[in-house]
Amino acid sequence: MTDLTEKTETIETTAAVENAEKKEVKPTASLEDIRAAGEILELSATAGMLILESGGETGRVEDTIIRMCSAAGFTGTMVSATPTAIYMTLIGHEPKIRLSLVQRTSARVIDLTVLERANHISREFIDGNITSDEAAKQLADLRAPKAKKRFDLLLNMLVAAFSVSMFTLVYGGKPMDAAVSAVCGAVTVLIQSLFGRTARAFITQFVICLLGGAAIGAISAASLSLPGVSGIYMIAVGAMVPLLPGLAMTSAIRDTIMGDLVSGVARFAEVTMSALSLAGGMGASLYCYITLTGRQIGSGGTAALDMPVWQLMIFGILAVAPYSVMMNAPKKAIPAAAALGGAVYVVYALFAAAGSPYLGYFLSTLLAASASEALARIIKMPSAVFLFPGIIILVPGMGLYETMLCVVRGAPMMALSLGSTVLICAGLMALAMAVTGVVARSIRFAGKNRRKRK
Repeated sequence: MTDLTEKTETIETTAAVENAEKKEVKPTASLEDIRAAGEILELSATAGMLILESGGETGRVEDTIIRMCSAAGFTGTMVSATPTAIYMTLIGHEPKIRLSLVQRTSARVIDLTVLERANHISREFIDGNITSDEAAKQLADLRAPKAKKRFDLLLNMLVAAFSVSMFTLVYGGKPMDAAVSAVCGAVTVLIQSLFGRTARAFITQFVICLLGGAAIGAISAASLSLPGVSGIYMIAVGAMVPLLPGLAMTSAIRDTIMGDLVSGVARFAEVTMSALSLAGGMGASLYCYITLTGRQIGSGGTAALDMPVWQLMIFGILAVAPYSVMMNAPKKAIPAAAALGGAVYVVYALFAAAGSPYLGYFLSTLLAASASEALARIIKMPSAVFLFPGIIILVPGMGLYETMLCVVRGAPMMALSLGSTVLICAGLMALAMAVTGVVARSIRFAGKNRRKRK
C-alpha cells in the first residue's frame, strides 16, 4: 500500500513538472530591449511628424507609423494623428513592452519635397533596405533647417508673380489685370517671408492672411485708375490664390467623410479663421479707399469659360507649374503636375460652360485623383505630390473668400447663398478624392493578397 502511494505521488510530481515546462514563460524586457523600442518609437514618430508638417493627410501619417513599427516587430502599435499632434503607443509582445509618446507641432506648410522624402525613407525602412540608424540619420538631415541662399526671396517673389498672373489670365482677366496681380503676388510672398517665422502656425497664418488681404485690396484699389484694368475681382481672383484656404477646406471635408472627425473639425476651424482674416484685411483696405476717395467699387465677377480649350490648357499649365515650385514639389514631378492641372481645369470648364458646374467639379477632381494615383505608381512618389498642385486651380477658395467678405460687410443672406455653393463644390471634390482613395486602397490590398497566394 505504501509502495503504491509513493508511486502515485511520483507520477503526480512528474506530471506537474512536465506541465510547468510546457507552460510558455514570457521573457521580461531588459533595458536594452526598452532602449531599442524607444528608438523605433522616436523614428516612426519623426517620420510621421515630417509628413504631417509638410501637408500630408492624417491617414497617411497613421499608416506610415503603424507600418514602420510593424516592420520592426511591434505589431500592436496604436496611433492617432490630428493636424496639431501625434499620439501613439508602441506595443511589443515578446518581450512585453508598452511605450507611449505624444508630439505636438505648430508648423503646417505644404512642402511636397519633404513629404516625398519622408515617405521614401519610411518605405525603405519598411522594405528592409536601410537600418533604423540609417533611417534616423536621413530623417534628421531632412528635418534640419536649410541655409537660405542670397536670392531665394527674390526668386520666390518672381515665381509667385508669374503664377498669380497666369491664374488671373486663366480665370478671364486682361493682361493689365494680370500685371497688377503679379505685383500683389510678389508683395504676398514678401509678407510671408517677414511673418513666417513666428512660433505658432495659426498666428502666422492669421497675420499673413490679414496683411496679405489688406495689401491686395490696397494695390487693387489703387490700380483702378490705370487703363486696361477690369476691376477688383479680376485682380483678386488670381492674386489671392496663394492665400486662399480652399485646399484646406477640401481636405477638411475629405477627412470628415473618411471618418476622421477630429482632423476635419480642426481643419474647418483653421479654414474659417483664415478666410475671415483675409476678407477682413481686404475689406478694411477697400473701406479706407472708399472713405478717402468717395468712389464705389464693384465687387462681383465670374471666371471666363468661353476661351478655346488649347488656351485654357496652356494658361492652366503655366499657372500650376510655378505654383508647384511654390509648394516645393520635386523637380521631376512638376511637369506631370502642371499638365494635370491644365487638363483638370479644361474638363471643369467644358462642363461648366455646358451648364453643369457641379458635375464638372466632381468629374475633374475624379480625373485629378485617379491620375495622381497612377502617376504615384509610375514615378514612385506619393499621390499628394501630383494631387495638390493639380487641383489648386479648381478649389473654390475665391467663393469662400467672397462668403466671408459678405459676413464682414453685414450681408448674411448673400453669405449663406455663397457659402452653400462653396460647401457643395468642396464636398463634391472631397467625395471624388475619397472614392478614388478607397478604390486605390482596395486595388493595392487585392494585389498584396494575390502575391501572397503565389
